[in-house]
Amino acid sequence: MTQKRTLLKYGILSLALAAPYGILSLALALAAPLSACAFDSLTVFGDSLSDTGNNGRWTWDSGQNKLYDEQLAERFGLALSPSNNGGSNYAAGG
Repeated sequence: MTQKRTLLKYGILSLALAAPYGILSLALALAAPLSACAFDSLTVFGDSLSDTGNNGRWTWDSGQNKLYDEQLAERFGLALSPSNNGGSNYAAGG
C-alpha cells in the first residue's frame, strides 16, 4: 500500500512540476504564428558574401543568385540596397 502511495505522490508531484512548462510551451507555440515583424529595416556589415553592389558588379550577381542577406530581407518583406545608393547594406567585397 505504501508503494502505491509513493508512486501516486511522485506522479502527482512530477505532474505539478511539469504543468507550468507545458502551459508555457503551449502558449509559445500558439503565439508564434501571431508574432509580427518588429523591425522595419535590415542593416548588413560584411564582406563579399554580403555585398549587394557597393563595389560594382564583380562581387554581386544582380538577381540570378540572391545572396543570403537579400533572401532574408525578401523573406521579411524588407528592402535591401547598397549603402552608396542610400541603403543599409554596408558590406563591401574586394
